[in-house]
Amino acid sequence: MKHLFLSTALLCQIIFFFFNIQKIKAEWHFSRMDLDGAIKATPYNYRFHMLKGTLYLRDKQPSLAELEFKETLRYFPYYFDAAGNLGVALAQKGEIEQAERIFRVILQSWPAHKESRENLSIIEKIKG
Repeated sequence: MKHLFLSTALLCQIIFFFFNIQKIKAEWHFSRMDLDGAIKATPYNYRFHMLKGTLYLRDKQPSLAELEFKETLRYFPYYFDAAGNLGVALAQKGEIEQAERIFRVILQSWPAHKESRENLSIIEKIKG
């Protein structure tokens, strides 16, 4: 009987996980549509560009992500996370030298920026 209970509990967790994933996918889709409207209504809000760029980066669309991160930095030039994400987008496009330069500039301004340090380390390993 104990094994049956565990199996049922595991099955419930799997079903719960499946529905949560579907919900998350729907929210991501809704968020992109919502971000398009938000950017149209307030094009100078850097946060919306950052979020949209992050969605593009997640969807492996680095050229579109690059444009959004550049817009973010146009309105908020000292947003280190946006600059780091721009570096990631450039690296995904194969523009390793430009990505490396971005990570180094971030680390000059903020030596404790963990993500840039990790990304720079990856680039250095790739370059050999």
